[in-house]
Amino acid sequence: MPIPFKGSQIICHYDVQYRWMLKRPDRYTELWIEREEAPEGQTLIAQCPAIFNAEIVLEVIDWSKLNGWEPLKRGDDFICRWTKRGISKVAEA
Repeated sequence: MPIPFKGSQIICHYDVQYRWMLKRPDRYTELWIEREEAPEGQTLIAQCPAIFNAEIVLEVIDWSKLNGWEPLKRGDDFICRWTKRGISKVAEA
């Protein structure tokens, strides 16, 4: 399901536009990202700390693209976690 326009923001990174938004479940923050031109593609979900800044969006995009996120292809959500030790992919169930 595409990220809704209301409550989301656009960021341009290396001439590519991404739509992103934050969701706040129980104890952490989820960062949802998708390509603006391909909302039907694979969604990136990053579990981040509650203290958040926009630089995290760019770092998560770069890391995820190097580690298997394919925003132009349909598929299961790509889920990763931001910790003090860095970013890591969450194992699929």
